[in-house]
Amino acid sequence: MDAPGASRTRLIMIAVILLVATAVYGNTLLNGFVYDDEHQILNNPWIRDFGYLPHVFASNVWEFMGNVTNYYRPLMHTIYMIEYHLFGLTPWGFHLVNILLNSGISVLVFLIVARLLRQAVPSASASSLFPPFAAALLFATHPIHTEVVAWIAGVPELAFTFFYLVSFYLFVLAEERMTWRHVLSAGSFFLATLCKETALTLPIILIVYDLTLRPAKSSLRECLRRYVPYVVVVVGYFILRVNALKGFAPVSAHKELGNSQYVANVFPVFAAYLEKLLVPVNLNSFHILHPLRSIFEGRGLFALAVTVAFVTASGAAFRKSRVLFFGCVLIVVPLLPALYIPGLGENTFAERYLYLPSLGFVLMAAWCITLAVRNPGGVVAAAVTVVLVAGGYATGTVFRNAVWRDNYALWSDTVKKSPDGAVPHYNYGNSLIPLGRLDEAIEQYKISIAIKPSADACYNLGRTYDRKGLPGQAVEQYRQAVALRPDDADSYNHLGFDYVLLGQVDEGIRNLEIAVSLKPFDQSARGNLAYAYSMKAASGRAAR
Repeated sequence: MDAPGASRTRLIMIAVILLVATAVYGNTLLNGFVYDDEHQILNNPWIRDFGYLPHVFASNVWEFMGNVTNYYRPLMHTIYMIEYHLFGLTPWGFHLVNILLNSGISVLVFLIVARLLRQAVPSASASSLFPPFAAALLFATHPIHTEVVAWIAGVPELAFTFFYLVSFYLFVLAEERMTWRHVLSAGSFFLATLCKETALTLPIILIVYDLTLRPAKSSLRECLRRYVPYVVVVVGYFILRVNALKGFAPVSAHKELGNSQYVANVFPVFAAYLEKLLVPVNLNSFHILHPLRSIFEGRGLFALAVTVAFVTASGAAFRKSRVLFFGCVLIVVPLLPALYIPGLGENTFAERYLYLPSLGFVLMAAWCITLAVRNPGGVVAAAVTVVLVAGGYATGTVFRNAVWRDNYALWSDTVKKSPDGAVPHYNYGNSLIPLGRLDEAIEQYKISIAIKPSADACYNLGRTYDRKGLPGQAVEQYRQAVALRPDDADSYNHLGFDYVLLGQVDEGIRNLEIAVSLKPFDQSARGNLAYAYSMKAASGRAAR
């Protein structure tokens, strides 16, 4: 039972958390669509018609682009559908949804941390809400979250985390025996899985909670009964996933690495996540993986030492405080899918993967604050520290949000921090085209191709040469594009047309015919082919 006035204090704190969480991301309402937003929203036919819903639930997340992926996230498209029908293609509406989700999650962090601390630190005052309040403020302002909240495409991370935490909170509130809260918790868990695969880590969290923090211990049989709804959800999810993807994980990335190298590279990636969680500076939208060939390299040994230190500290935390240990678990377990390198894309290390794990970080901070406020003067010292840290976080977040305002701002920042990445240079080149800076775009495409040739970079370089009226240079790029991607109808189309412009009409016809065969209903290719035939006929008449 809350002490008198505690409920009012709780409501005031929740209002402050909502205000702070909204304020630090308020400037994202001025941001536009960037990066994957262009594919997933602007060029996504699925979100424009609810009639696509059956197809959404039976397909991988990027099937609308013709891509094969390991991601099954039907609720991502469903959320975009709702947003599209509410806001059209106005970016502020999509950003507003991200802000509201993040604010709601920040409140859930407050409620969950308050509950866990009350259970784990019974000697603390039942009305002491400052530590969970501080944890929620740190979560709401932490700069590592900017990628998730400031980027519209971060909505799967936000949505899955929201349903994940709702599910966990209901489980914590539930009694030992099976109740309606467990059913609602399982339902929220199911929604979380349909947002993002990482949600499948929740049953591990529930088991660890039962073993370490649940106040009343129940029989093994009762525990197993409580887990049944979650098992049903996992089985149902896998049925939907395998049906949609035609397998569990059909795409394997980074095939240049062997199994031992996959394992070796887990350690530096994990160490990097811990570093960004503790020191959220030099944030970057596209970190480049520089894989280890052996764990015995200098970086590998250091990362291994960091991992061993974390595990050792977690063991010590288990003996000292179960809530501190649970914070370590909340950091590691949601990160496990992000450490499976073969299942990830080229951007192996991504800051968005730290969104949910940061709950573990702020829970540990709240536990430290709980100890600090026991000492005379500790409340003032803790409050000053929290204000300074949260203020620094908020400042960093507001400035980082501005980097996500448009593609030029984002990728000009990224190429400075990842100069050896092909993708950042390619995307930076794309961002320069609308600004009319064609020569700079050409240079960026060339750098991207030199680092790692790709059909997209070659194609866009060819298109840029065409804009400059240089079909001879464009031809070379389109030839590279079709060599890298033989089914690229657009490259064949432009290649053929440029051959015609260069007077090589027969070669142009050959390539245009390939374009039409690959894309029979493409009016551009058909029109260009008709023009090429007319040019050939005209040259034949002139010869006669």
